[in-house]
Amino acid sequence: MKFHVNRDVFSDAVSFVVKLLPQRNPQPILAGVLIEAGPDGLSLSAFDYEASARTVIEATVDSPGTILVHGRLLSEIANRLPSAPIQVVVDEDGGIVLSCGSARFTLPGMPVQEYPAIPEVTAEPGLVPAEDFATAIAQVAFAASRDDVTPVLTGVQLEVSGTTLSLVATDRYRVALREIPWDGASALDGEASALVPARTLQEVGKTFAHGGDIRIAFSGSGDREIIAFSSGDRTVTSLLIKGNFPPVRRLFPDQNAHHAVVNTGELMEAVRRMQIVLDRSAPLRFTFSSEGVTMDASGGDQARASESVDAHLDGDVDEWYRRAKGMEFCPERGARCSMCFDMRLERTALHASEHGFDSFTTTNATSRWKDEAQVNGSGIKAARKYPGVEYWLSDWQSEEMTSRKYRINASEAFYKQEYCGCSYSLRDSNHWRSQQGMPPVQVGGDTTYSDPEADEQEESVEVVKAFFEDAQGFEEEIRRTYAGR
Repeated sequence: MKFHVNRDVFSDAVSFVVKLLPQRNPQPILAGVLIEAGPDGLSLSAFDYEASARTVIEATVDSPGTILVHGRLLSEIANRLPSAPIQVVVDEDGGIVLSCGSARFTLPGMPVQEYPAIPEVTAEPGLVPAEDFATAIAQVAFAASRDDVTPVLTGVQLEVSGTTLSLVATDRYRVALREIPWDGASALDGEASALVPARTLQEVGKTFAHGGDIRIAFSGSGDREIIAFSSGDRTVTSLLIKGNFPPVRRLFPDQNAHHAVVNTGELMEAVRRMQIVLDRSAPLRFTFSSEGVTMDASGGDQARASESVDAHLDGDVDEWYRRAKGMEFCPERGARCSMCFDMRLERTALHASEHGFDSFTTTNATSRWKDEAQVNGSGIKAARKYPGVEYWLSDWQSEEMTSRKYRINASEAFYKQEYCGCSYSLRDSNHWRSQQGMPPVQVGGDTTYSDPEADEQEESVEVVKAFFEDAQGFEEEIRRTYAGR
């Protein structure tokens, strides 16, 4: 056997196939790298009965053949060779002679016939974007257990369903889940799952991160079920972990009405500071509120630490009422309205940031029934949480803008909502209307804008000013009337 090969290409190929080999293998034969020289170039493989790696590279083959050589020793030599072509020859005594420039190494060969067959996967593969897959692995694999006492927790569960590939991992204390696109309509009939050792999957992520698309194939049955990952001329296979992965998906509800959005860097730095005093087995307590998230840590020797980070806490109607507690009888333009504008514009700013908008505003700022400074204050505060996003300030309540607003409302026949929107505003509006001998507001009715001039007159500066001047004492009247209901 004799071949010539580029030094950098050979070194990179050897490094790839030995990455998955354990540092200490109870079977010396499994420490080897199988090199096959043929008309298509060189094939390099490594296999330890659980994981395998194989790659094909270009080489000039003068005499075909197969050799088995100690992998880590060959890798260390290849990494330190001078920048010159490599020649490998098997001498008459079976020794493997590697020459590069003036450097020459003679390595003992290992018995090829005792080396196990490299797994072959013939199943139709599905495709995933390499960068997405590598990112998903990094975000999930850390949550897998490192304790071999429970093998099923040392793996990452891959689940295919339709056009989605999910990665799930847990060590009982934490759970990580990520979903990415899966293109495998012809690869699988229905659904499939595979429990892959986290260590192997992490190496796959690092190796194939920038390879375009990764081909994933499921193969085998019984005790020899395997999964294969391929990109270009490189393939990694792994024996699947046997056992039932815990049903942790039920911990993630289909819909979650409450969530917090926090700056990742700020949260990580704060957690690292808390770890200074935190005992290894002690929990770090997180408290979420409309003001942000607060972390509290207690360590040994009475050491304690706490820190708060800005957060956007969003939720459903229940969250709105929680924030409004104690403000049930606040007047229009009061503290309850500030809270409501804060909550609504925080969500608007988040949407702008997530979808690439550099500015946002609100129709609330166009209404003279609102305190323009109050609305704008909430918008400016919300925008500060998201770099690159600003709140759009303008004189929306001018005569010209108000007139134009009602012309558009009438031409489009928009729904005419005659109260601010919350149940307290509806209550107060109907209380006032009853005093004026007017019927209650018809929520969701068919009332639409139709007369621009009349609608504009209803929101004239004089009408709005007179209304709020006459509303002195209205808060106390509302409290007396509805406090016990």
